Amino acid sequence: MGIAIVMPGRDQDAARLRVALQQLAADLEAWVWPEIPDAEGVVSAVTWKHPAGELGRFPRLRAAISFGAGVEHLLEDPTIPAGVSIARTVDPGLVRDMAEFVDGRVIEHRRGFREAAADQGTSTWNPRRYPRDWRVLVLGAGRLGGASAEALHRIGHRVTAWSRSGGAPAGVRGITGREALMCELPEADAVICLLPLTEATRGLIDAEFLARMKPGSLLLNAGRGAHLVCSPPPATLNSKRGTRPL
Repeated sequence: MGIAIVMPGRDQDAARLRVALQQLAADLEAWVWPEIPDAEGVVSAVTWKHPAGELGRFPRLRAAISFGAGVEHLLEDPTIPAGVSIARTVDPGLVRDMAEFVDGRVIEHRRGFREAAADQGTSTWNPRRYPRDWRVLVLGAGRLGGASAEALHRIGHRVTAWSRSGGAPAGVRGITGREALMCELPEADAVICLLPLTEATRGLIDAEFLARMKPGSLLLNAGRGAHLVCSPPPATLNSKRGTRPL
């Protein structure tokens, strides 16, 4: 039984993972791509943006595991044999890092920290009022979206989470369906995208979506670039409606 680690461009991560796996099970074979001496012995593969068709050369493959929260590089590979289980990696550190990043961006926008930094650069004293009551819409309520929504709620924001199931963490309002999403957008001071990239979510943030957003609001796409259809381009949106895309 063997595991293939197929992560082009992430040689150090692959080497550390190989050592960790062998420490867990001394009799486990773990090979780092492209040096896979026994393709027929590979039953699992840990991948990140593997070369197209590479997993198809393992005839006994039973599981393909993404070395990250996204699995689109696996779902989009038609050469992966039928019946192979697909999984992803989400560790507590990644969840915490994302929640902190989202919190920081939302607070930066609400408090006007960018403008304050610009004032500091010109030695200008220009205190600004900022809104105390802010509504945040989080797209996605999985491990990353749910943790970020929960963190935003803890620091006092009114948070709504939009997801396929409509589920949400405690204290967070959950909604589902495109109609509910379109109704919520004009009310949100910040919209955070933490959706997985699937056929259902690709291109979700389109011209209609952007036009429904509240003027002056924040759009933070912390998911994948393909969630966003750049028409109109974000720069044009920013100049016309005051919305800040990140």
